[in-house]
Amino acid sequence: GIPWFWHFTIGAALAMVTWVLTIRGRGESAQVVGTLLGVFVLLTITMAIGLFISIMFPTIFALSIRGLGPLTGRFIARIDASLSTTPRPTRRVSRRSATCSSRVNATFHTCGS
Repeated sequence: GIPWFWHFTIGAALAMVTWVLTIRGRGESAQVVGTLLGVFVLLTITMAIGLFISIMFPTIFALSIRGLGPLTGRFIARIDASLSTTPRPTRRVSRRSATCSSRVNATFHTCGS
């Protein structure tokens, strides 16, 4: 969902920081390069884990509904309902409790009684 321009900008900024810290001689070049390489490796591992999960989940889901026969539709509906995350509606605070000075009192409607 992020436009390619931001990815390019971040990469260019990291390249500029690397150039300033290493080639221009500010700081220990080996330490800077080692740190940036470590960050790159950790981000690559994180992306690989995400790729593994994105492949694994649909495969497990497909294997779990195999052979259910007439219960397949019900099972899919239950799995779908358990995966969807809809926020719960927030509780409205009455005007009387909204005038209380304490958040705890306003939450539990105990002020002014």
